[in-house]
Amino acid sequence: RISSLEGAVELPSHVGQLLLATRDYCDTTWGEFARPSDRRLAQSARLLRISAATHGRDSVSALDCLLLARTLCPEPVLSLELTNFIIPRLAPEPPTGTLRLVLNTAITEAAAALRQSNGEILTSRGVPALIAAKLAALSADVTALCIAAEAEARELDLCAEELGLPPAMPAGTVPGEGTRGGRESGAAVGKGKGGAADGGEGGQADKRVTIVEPHLWLDLAEQAAAVQALRPTVIQRQRALNDLRTLALRAQTLLAVPGEGTRVPGERTCVVPGYSAEAMELSLVAGEPTIFCNDGILGGG
Repeated sequence: RISSLEGAVELPSHVGQLLLATRDYCDTTWGEFARPSDRRLAQSARLLRISAATHGRDSVSALDCLLLARTLCPEPVLSLELTNFIIPRLAPEPPTGTLRLVLNTAITEAAAALRQSNGEILTSRGVPALIAAKLAALSADVTALCIAAEAEARELDLCAEELGLPPAMPAGTVPGEGTRGGRESGAAVGKGKGGAADGGEGGQADKRVTIVEPHLWLDLAEQAAAVQALRPTVIQRQRALNDLRTLALRAQTLLAVPGEGTRVPGERTCVVPGYSAEAMELSLVAGEPTIFCNDGILGGG
């Protein structure tokens, strides 16, 4: 039965990249004899899918990938070293830098076009057709970037949930702090579906770590150590992605057709009433534009 379920489990792209990176690490660190074969890679990928299936998931998770330290390690005594290589690479790494570069380019071009059109974006308001078309294309690019950022955030949120962290928060809040769903982020939970594991030598308690769901194929202490090591990385990536999403939504709002509006956090319809080119440019550069909403002003610039 598990074999039939395994075929429906997704292997995310970042997990495939981790498989290849682990193979290359074995090769460069311990020599060609330690390089896993293609067959062994395929068997490891299948094992990850089976692990996800036994937990009732439809996608391989970050903690599933800890099993690679066993399946790809050339010698059992080297598994700890390979684990230390794998843990920092368990979480998805959104291409935040590339997305921000694309967004900044779009913002710069939009500011230049609005300077030429005196802040207008419609041909019915006297904007030349070429400039209006360019602004419409830039608006579409920014919208596509917002969608891409949301997709990256959803993938990162799956990892955050497994680590006992809240999902990426709406703009203006800090991921990894505060409460969500009645559970304080980072607090240990009682035994049951989840549990808390203590680390440290000789039975001495270290930081208590949230275990949302004990992994059936991992030792509890091993899982807790991975969660503790991975949390700061995930929180940092959530913050960077939220900054990008906030800027993209502001740019999307400022490029919206007056009267038609766009969506921002809180599901409020926003309308941009005749921005001047200078105001547009300054608002975007400052990162704090004034956005006029149907129920008042959202943010000041």
